[in-house]
Amino acid sequence: MVSTNVVMKAFCYVVFQRRWRELLRYVAAADEAERARPAAAAAAAAVRRYTALSRRVTAAFCTLSALTGVTVVLGPYIKWLSERYLDGAPHPAVDLIYQAYVPWDKATPRGRLLANIWFALGTLYGCTVFTAFDVAAVVLMLFLGCKLQLLAARCERLFAPAPDLDRFWETVREVHTEHVLLIKYSRVFNSLVSPVMFLYALLCSLMLCTTAFQLTSMPMNITEKIMTVEYLIFGVAQVFMFSWFSNDVLWKVAIH
Repeated sequence: MVSTNVVMKAFCYVVFQRRWRELLRYVAAADEAERARPAAAAAAAAVRRYTALSRRVTAAFCTLSALTGVTVVLGPYIKWLSERYLDGAPHPAVDLIYQAYVPWDKATPRGRLLANIWFALGTLYGCTVFTAFDVAAVVLMLFLGCKLQLLAARCERLFAPAPDLDRFWETVREVHTEHVLLIKYSRVFNSLVSPVMFLYALLCSLMLCTTAFQLTSMPMNITEKIMTVEYLIFGVAQVFMFSWFSNDVLWKVAIH
């Protein structure tokens, strides 16, 4: 199920790369403009909060993804150590990370090692694609919510103090243009992320149900339980972060 999600996210990046680049160019330019613009204390504080939160989200996603990748890659060897030294098995075999085809004999020790190295590289690459998409989606959501908040604050300051008439209409045109661009690229972002997130929510629901069933109804040793719990925590944490920050953006849209 996770492989299906990774393929879907990579497909979205490759097929819609022109729209992703256009969206990222807008976000980069708008972010630089907000940081360069002389702003009130509240606006500067909002930019700092957005920046700090984006860094924390990036660190959290990278940590979860790295832990999951390392757990999957080292899982067969952790299981081997557990069976060898905890269960007392005399000659346990090292399992494959995935039961997939490779063009050599996987039954020999060298072939099994090469297969696991190949599967490990694929796992780490998949974790990289997964993390890149998730981090980009959440950070872009955070920026769009912050941009809306800053735009609303600029609108509130239009009439206080009494402005010069020429400067007033110039500011109105600037705010209107920024609002149009924000709406446009919010829709672009929604069109890019919504199909992937629909599949992601569906697969995560199935994954969480099957993982909970494995923990409660299937015989597992302590190593397998630890790996399954880590996998479950990773899935729940990802769904929670997406739901939390998307709800925060919807709340900002509703009040502004």
